[in-house]
Amino acid sequence: MQQPLPLGCNLQKDNRRLCLAAVEANGCSLKILHPELRADREFVLKAVRQDGRALRYASRELRQDPEVIQRALDQTGDALEFVCEYLRGEPEVVLKALARTSDALRHVPGTLWEDQPLMLEAVRLNSRCLHSMPWFQDDRSFVFEAVSQNGMALQHGSARLRADREVVLKAVSQNGLALRFADKELRGDPEVVLAAVAQYGHAFQHAALQLRADPLVAYKAICLNGSALQHMESSLRADANDVLLQMTKHDGPMGQSAPLLVPAWGPLDQ
Repeated sequence: MQQPLPLGCNLQKDNRRLCLAAVEANGCSLKILHPELRADREFVLKAVRQDGRALRYASRELRQDPEVIQRALDQTGDALEFVCEYLRGEPEVVLKALARTSDALRHVPGTLWEDQPLMLEAVRLNSRCLHSMPWFQDDRSFVFEAVSQNGMALQHGSARLRADREVVLKAVSQNGLALRFADKELRGDPEVVLAAVAQYGHAFQHAALQLRADPLVAYKAICLNGSALQHMESSLRADANDVLLQMTKHDGPMGQSAPLLVPAWGPLDQ
């Protein structure tokens, strides 16, 4: 990471070209410039495009400038900390920051933290926001919205919602590895497990042992994604390898050829 120019550099307002080069290379070099340059819109815009946090060194007037604020928040949501106080609580500004950086919530006025419609929109824009909102982690609408965008957000849901079948199905369909965070009972639910495997074969490692040892479920899993084979219970793996060998020899994709095959442990309808 580039460091600000040394304080003894004596960059004065008449060295405009050198000063512009400084803020283009490191936005926070704005800190050591002449006050007139920190009130110069061109300088400040270049600085915040390079590092949004350079907003803290802009003149008070420019920290209220909508375009300057927007450019700073485009670079990092953490720039919200340096937006003038009366604009920091504006919904549009808050959402811009949270969409970029979920941790920017710590700079949002506390009066907005429990604004349900605003915070739900923030989660819709950036699922990682749920991690910073423990007071909404047991709210089904928040968790469902978060896992719809990123299944791994299931880890931030309450225990009650990690045991909610619809929420978990939504999560594992978006990212199979979210199965890891599902309630133990749902990790033993064949439909949930197979939905996860269909999205990502290695999700089978997080299925309950009884399913990884169940011939029918295991066979269906490898038909959906051959990677699941690595996570089958060891006593089934040899037979499964034979089945996969047959699949690779048969014409057509695995999903088409699988129904024509009968695994060593018997037909699917047993």
